[in-house]
Amino acid sequence: MKTRLCSKRVAALLCALSMAACTAGTGAPDTANVSSPVTRAIRYTKLVQPLIGTGGPAKNINCFPGAVLPWGMVAVSPDTTPSTGSPPTGNHSAGYLADDELIVGFSHVRLQGTSTPDLGSVLLMPAVGPEPSLITPTGYRSGYDKTSEIAQPGYYAVTLQAPNVRAELTATRRAALHRYTFLTAPASGTGEVVLDLSHALVNVPVTAAELHVDGATIEGFTLPSGRFSGPSAGGLRVFFSIQFDPAPTAISTWSNTTLDDSTTRSGTKIGAIARFPITAGSQIHARVGISYVDVAGARGNREAELGTLDFTATRCAANDAWEHELSSVRFEGGTAAQSTVMATALYHSFVVPSLVTDVDGRYRGYDNAIHTADFDYHTNFSMWDTYRTVHPLLDLVRSDQQSNLSRSLIQMAREGGYYPRWSMGHGYPNITAGSPADIVVGESFLRGVGGFDANEALDLMLKEVDNPPPPGHPHSGREGLAGYLANGYVPVGTVVPGVGSRVVVRTLEYNVADAAISHMASALGRNADAARAQGWSQSYRTLWDPSTNVFRGRNADGSWFAPFDAFNANEGLYYGANALQYSWLVPHDPSGLRDLHGSPEAFVDHLDQFFANAKIAYDSGQRSSYYTHENEPDIQAMYLFLAGGRPDLTQHWVDWASNQFYAPTRDGLPGNEDAGALSAWYVLSAIGLYPVSSTDIWLIGRPAFPKISLTVAGGTLVIDAPLAGPTRPYVAAVTLNGVPLAHPWVRHADLAGGGILRFEMSDQPQTWGSDFGSWER
Repeated sequence: MKTRLCSKRVAALLCALSMAACTAGTGAPDTANVSSPVTRAIRYTKLVQPLIGTGGPAKNINCFPGAVLPWGMVAVSPDTTPSTGSPPTGNHSAGYLADDELIVGFSHVRLQGTSTPDLGSVLLMPAVGPEPSLITPTGYRSGYDKTSEIAQPGYYAVTLQAPNVRAELTATRRAALHRYTFLTAPASGTGEVVLDLSHALVNVPVTAAELHVDGATIEGFTLPSGRFSGPSAGGLRVFFSIQFDPAPTAISTWSNTTLDDSTTRSGTKIGAIARFPITAGSQIHARVGISYVDVAGARGNREAELGTLDFTATRCAANDAWEHELSSVRFEGGTAAQSTVMATALYHSFVVPSLVTDVDGRYRGYDNAIHTADFDYHTNFSMWDTYRTVHPLLDLVRSDQQSNLSRSLIQMAREGGYYPRWSMGHGYPNITAGSPADIVVGESFLRGVGGFDANEALDLMLKEVDNPPPPGHPHSGREGLAGYLANGYVPVGTVVPGVGSRVVVRTLEYNVADAAISHMASALGRNADAARAQGWSQSYRTLWDPSTNVFRGRNADGSWFAPFDAFNANEGLYYGANALQYSWLVPHDPSGLRDLHGSPEAFVDHLDQFFANAKIAYDSGQRSSYYTHENEPDIQAMYLFLAGGRPDLTQHWVDWASNQFYAPTRDGLPGNEDAGALSAWYVLSAIGLYPVSSTDIWLIGRPAFPKISLTVAGGTLVIDAPLAGPTRPYVAAVTLNGVPLAHPWVRHADLAGGGILRFEMSDQPQTWGSDFGSWER
């Protein structure tokens, strides 16, 4: 007992000393391209809780608690497993689940909030022998003290019980720094650090790996091949360069079950064990550079970004980097819980897409060749989710970063031939549906985000329609395109595999993309392209069934596909939701969707029932067949009340969803985070603005804080709502720079210049905003 108490005191002291150096905002020179340390009185990083979204096995949220910089290449974090059995795929997609009892080790690259695992490469783990057992996970994994976990932006720490080691992680953009403090001396006087290159996340095979030992350095690569990285690119080769400090007394390597002093290994089951003399309090540092180009790139990233910086300096720089980004949305007032949820939601919105250019600008392109970029090239775009919330948020408050992301997508289309739907590494995963890159890039242009040739970007969008990918191309293109162009919808049975093959979803998603194409073409003066794309974007009407008030699948002859049930997937006509939930997926044309219901009153009644029935289900702890916040197709639905002349219902249901689905707890998100899509919804709704997809229009919701200051392209936009709070969710009036708004929407250009958007709040429903008007030019 005495030893354990002593160990806890040592761990607490280590944490306190490290934290004290950072909380004043006086960190070391920044390694993440932040111009200067942050010194403001409020540190938004202190509000962030990265452990939010790491629990809730039934929800499959899939956030990770480890160290990452904004949009960084490296995301170093613990991979966990239950004490019995294998970790389930659905809730281990980021490697970590708070309910697990064991930590397997700390891997360096991963996705955030996806439903399917990938990566989890280059695993390190401190251990105490016997060495032969350390070549398998059951030999080096460890229980951990959950009360010892600390997760902060750019920092993670935990006490591992088996070796009695305090493990701490921090990161730069392309490298990670581990610090392992042995709290007690092993009986043997020796401690180890295990490198397992056969490790990847659950159900992700490693198809090749190599390592080479040179003194205190181990370098090589590992090749995981998951659902995202495998199909078109054959996996994603992750190169690494690891340097230990102090130098180990010896490094052994293994292949399968053979452990010896060989300095080079190759295969799928390989790794290394570095040995160190250990006394109580001994510390081992591991500096790890990552690259997707080559070993030289990994080494260069490590040397350039870590150099000889110590752990505390690196941690402080990471904290400052996050403070810089989080300060783009500065909020005041609100409860402590609300502030934590807001800060963490913003943090989650800025984790991915991931940087892939090395410090010298090199990256591997969609043609599998090495290129050099003069901007930060990124990958890991979950655009079917993020086009709805994440990218519009970046257009508003981080337009320079969104420029990097749009330029990355354009570069992918140049080198691979077409925009991806979902991007990972240098291949086309061909999952989900639609053409979301058209929306992301098109909206960026419409909102004034620069840095790319708009006409070229538009040409690449139209290429997928006019010159679709030929057979054998790694990009599957717009499945069902011929039927879509001929009929206005993708007919049932024209997409392989499956009977339905999500044809309703494909039609609706193509419509949203085509609206972006149309608006972009119009702004560029390309009127013929604008007109034809406008026609495509309206074809959702062909699938509307007024007898059921939902979008239904049609056969090629125009007949309705049968049998039909609005509460189920109907032979795969829909994607991750049912017909009722997809009946609101016309985010680019709220007025057109309203008119399909016959009258504004009928529209509002149908929409209100949709939410009321969902609330009944959620209140009883049941899964909803109506509105589902955990899946993205209908997360914009509550803003549609504006088109029906009932802004009070938008405000009511936005307030309900914000409080129902978000909390400062490990399971405090409603479901799969989807690369920040759900968190960005919360941020936008707290600001009081929500995007109309494929346009430059922002809808007016209700602000959740008395004051929010946004860093926009032209300065600062202040959302001023002095009476905002839980007792006053309704909007009585809105002015922009002193001028009353006549309609519940505003153009992006009117916000991007900065100024004051002032809300008068009330505890009673108001009529302001009941005149929706029209934004068509």
